[in-house]
This record gives sequence, C-alpha cells and structure tokens, in this order.
Amino acid sequence: MMPAPREKSITNAIMKAARERGWWVLKLAAGPWQTPGLPDLLLIRGGTARFMEVKTSTGRVTPHQQARMTEIERYAGARCDVVRSRDEALAALDS
Repeated sequence: MMPAPREKSITNAIMKAARERGWWVLKLAAGPWQTPGLPDLLLIRGGTARFMEVKTSTGRVTPHQQARMTEIERYAGARCDVVRSRDEALAALDS
C-alpha cells in the first residue's frame, strides 16, 4: 500500500500545474510574523485572484484558516478553496 501524498508534494504539484496554465503562483510562507491562518497559495491570472488552502486527504482546516478564508472572500471578493490534490485544484481554477 502506497503512503498518501504529503501536503508539500501536493502543493508543489499544484504550483507546477497552475504555472503551466498561465497562473502566477505565490506560496504564502508561514512564520512567527505572518498572519495566522493565511491560505497556502495565492494564484493570479488575468486580473483574477484565487487563494488555496492545501490539505492531505485527512487534513482539517483550522478555525484560524477558516476565519482568514472568510475574511478574504468577504473583503477582497477573492475565492478561497480547500483542495486535496492537483486535479482538485485545477478543477477549482477552471470553475
């Protein structure tokens, strides 16, 4: 039985595929000076900004993450998606 992909490998696959489709991709780094709960990725193409929180198949969104995604959608009007695979992320970008 193969182990489930790690979040980092899912994130890297999403970044590569999104760039191949013409999205500018920024990995938002976590750290002590960062706002808690920011999504993992910011993607921009043609004046449209999207945010993605990457999780493994068993990963859960924290309350801080849910609060930040709600704020981003409310104040910036940018969509925030929780994605668990490259294909799920690409489907979200295509919708």
